[in-house]
Amino acid sequence: MQGSSTPPGTVSTLSYCVSLPGSPNYSNIKNVQLIGDNYNINNNTSTACDQYEDYTTTHFADLTEGQPYSIDVDLGVCNSGNANNYPSGAKVFIDWNIDGDFTDPGEEVGTIPNGIAVSASLTVTVPFTGIYGPTRMRVVSQFQSAGNTNPITSCEVGTWAPTYAEPWFGATEDYSIVLKNPTAIANGCDSIAVLNLTINSSTTSTDTQVACDLYTWIDGVTYTSSNYAAIFTSINAAGCNNIATLDLTINTSTTS
Repeated sequence: MQGSSTPPGTVSTLSYCVSLPGSPNYSNIKNVQLIGDNYNINNNTSTACDQYEDYTTTHFADLTEGQPYSIDVDLGVCNSGNANNYPSGAKVFIDWNIDGDFTDPGEEVGTIPNGIAVSASLTVTVPFTGIYGPTRMRVVSQFQSAGNTNPITSCEVGTWAPTYAEPWFGATEDYSIVLKNPTAIANGCDSIAVLNLTINSSTTSTDTQVACDLYTWIDGVTYTSSNYAAIFTSINAAGCNNIATLDLTINTSTTS
């Protein structure tokens, strides 16, 4: 299993198989919703005519081992009102043991029945695996000539013109799931922290001055001779250090 070594975060670093129909036409996935403990997937893509979309970096839900959740899926018509729309069904898969596939027992978590623009609400309970961290949920919608969802798997690639191989129409969408250890949650507070980090940069500058006899710089020191090494540290607009170096030439007054 690779799950125990998967780094913490919200997006799995594992590689998953390819899944997409041969054509983006006729049927699509209209909406996917999963209400997690603190973070939710709520993605309406009713206007998209696509074959595969990777939403793992933008949509995730946090789920706790042993707890039940609902996954709501609406299938749609890609070309609205198109009389040639093909009825499609869908399946939802979750990589519970975080090993980079959806083929282990229990990882096919539900089915949306075959039809035109159908919807379904699936109830899933997170199994006890003892493996926690980021993983993936895959929603696969397909039109199949069999007229049912039985042929749908998590990893199929169709072709369309000049050669034809099912699945012909439909869509695949991937989402991130973060699986949590129930013992890591105390006092009703979640253990997930999302880092939003901005790194600003320090700056340097040179202050060139020419004066007669003496010069008082920003450091408060009055110089009576040339100086090319003095420094003064201040805060720049980004809140970081700005280190200024003095480039001072002192000329001497003369009398005659």
